[in-house]
Amino acid sequence: MTSPAEELKKSRMDLISLLSGGEVSDAFPDTYTEIVDHYFRRTLQESPSGQRLFREKKPFALVAVGGYGRRDLCLHSDIDVIILFNSRIPSSAKELAEDIFYPLWDAGLDLGHGIRSVKDCLALCKDDFEVLTSMMDARFICGDSPLYLSLLHTLRKKVVSKRAGAFSRWLEERDQVRKVVFGDASYLLEPDLKEGIGGLRDYHCMLWLAKAFFDLTAPRDLEYMGKLSHNEYQELKANIGLVSLVRNHLHRICGRKKDRLTFEYQEEIARILGFRHQGRHLAVEQFLGRLHTVMASIKSLRRSFVLAHLSGARDRNRGLPPEALPEVFQLSQGEIGFTSPEAILSDPLLLMEIFELSGRLGSPLSLEAKRLTRDFLHLVDETFMGSRRAIKGFLRIMDSEKAFETLDQMLEVGFLGAFIP
Repeated sequence: MTSPAEELKKSRMDLISLLSGGEVSDAFPDTYTEIVDHYFRRTLQESPSGQRLFREKKPFALVAVGGYGRRDLCLHSDIDVIILFNSRIPSSAKELAEDIFYPLWDAGLDLGHGIRSVKDCLALCKDDFEVLTSMMDARFICGDSPLYLSLLHTLRKKVVSKRAGAFSRWLEERDQVRKVVFGDASYLLEPDLKEGIGGLRDYHCMLWLAKAFFDLTAPRDLEYMGKLSHNEYQELKANIGLVSLVRNHLHRICGRKKDRLTFEYQEEIARILGFRHQGRHLAVEQFLGRLHTVMASIKSLRRSFVLAHLSGARDRNRGLPPEALPEVFQLSQGEIGFTSPEAILSDPLLLMEIFELSGRLGSPLSLEAKRLTRDFLHLVDETFMGSRRAIKGFLRIMDSEKAFETLDQMLEVGFLGAFIP
């Protein structure tokens, strides 16, 4: 009979082969997570030190945290897990850790591990929001489940609910650092798939905020609790799946953890994902265009989520003079949108006007308005570009205080590139 570590290595190699052959796509993280979970459960079942601890009535639990806790394992992600005890950590815990963790190191896997009491976890989370984000993603693997549930309840009551506001501000500050260090992945030629603005971290932040403010327990609760529409959630799920798939292929090709999609790997990944040359459009250009669109959508949805639910955005609608908003536009939850798609067909120049109003009122486009703008970019033809009304509107945008923010929105939805090829 093979050992748990040997079974893990074989299952992992089989999964990598399926990934290489294009037979597993966005199901990779969940499948890989199940393989690692199985290793821990079987190892604990066969661990003499683990069984001895339970006989001595010293219960413990194996708890996945971070990306592993979210079931978001990529090929070379760190496998973050803690051995959780109630109050006092027994001396034999070290022997248990050796039984469980040493085989993973021998297999060459990246492992983040710890042995902590519930009190230790709470103290660390109070002092360090980085640790808090990891613990907010905690997931039970095996062992004593009541102990794990006790940790979640206490963490929610004594840390998360009391520090939600400070936590939200910390995430905003970290976003500014991410933007400086990693850039906006939605239009960079070499986007950072994880930490770049529009990358996977934007999705993680949405989940953390939803857990902090709305007691979300699973990603699907974003839809069930009415924080995202059905279409928004489905689109988000598909977009995250694509970015994660690209990241897994990048890890596989590099043979290590790497999140910046540099030039030397783009053509190969485009080919693996099925992109082919079409006339003058190279496969790699189509691939990057698709990836940038997806990451722009993730960035946009995260912004809309924060604005609608966490920024007091509803108050922004108050005090606006009626004449400030033509009847073809509407304000909802601090965002500007079209009253109907037919209005755009009747007057395509509204595509420029909505950006002008957005800058003037300080109200970003709604998610639906961004979708409609992308859908109607074909209306930005030579007649549109040569229109005096469009040109004057664009010049007013350039001369406004919100020029940068407005141009960023125009770039995000593809309008800027359509108007100025």
